[in-house]
Amino acid sequence: EVATAAIVEPVTEQEQKCLDVLQEEFPEAKERTLLRFVRARQADTAAARDMFRNYRKWRSQYPDQIDLSGAENELRYGIWHFHGLSKEGYPCIIIKAARFFPGACTRENLIKMA
Repeated sequence: EVATAAIVEPVTEQEQKCLDVLQEEFPEAKERTLLRFVRARQADTAAARDMFRNYRKWRSQYPDQIDLSGAENELRYGIWHFHGLSKEGYPCIIIKAARFFPGACTRENLIKMA
């Protein structure tokens, strides 16, 4: 298993109560993901619920399939490397800073890969 750089704080009793409510409402969501929203809203259940709903709405606007079209030059010349998917299913792209010149990329590609 890959070690994480961040130190994980123990879940407080108040956070756990909020987390339990959110897990009942969003059973498909991962506990770690919901905990991020609980902590972002200081265990305020209503605020965390609203924030998570807004996040899911925003996330649904983007396709799950990764489209690397338009980034052929960056991939071909070794500027960008598609490293695969994270444990949560998010794309991991490594950008070699020494070879990366933002002016040489289109704005659309930069936004797409951000």
